[in-house]
Amino acid sequence: MIIRKAFYILPLLLLFVWAAPAAAQSNTSLGELTRLMDSARVYEANVFAPKVFLKADKKYMQAKEAMGKGKKQSAIDSYVAEARELVENA
Repeated sequence: MIIRKAFYILPLLLLFVWAAPAAAQSNTSLGELTRLMDSARVYEANVFAPKVFLKADKKYMQAKEAMGKGKKQSAIDSYVAEARELVENA
């Protein structure tokens, strides 16, 4: 009886352990991007370079949406990298 329960619980436990680092990495990169976007707003990048800042904000929103939908880490990282590049050049 205990072996059957372990048979069902062990794969779920392994899945959580395997998925946790990816979730933590995307949260970290998205958190850093959030701070960068907030900093850019403080320095009024949206006023001085509105088109570039708008593109960066769009990529930021796509990254948040992709993370919410549980998309691949590579897609999230791509959106984060594009948004970071844009906001740093704004």
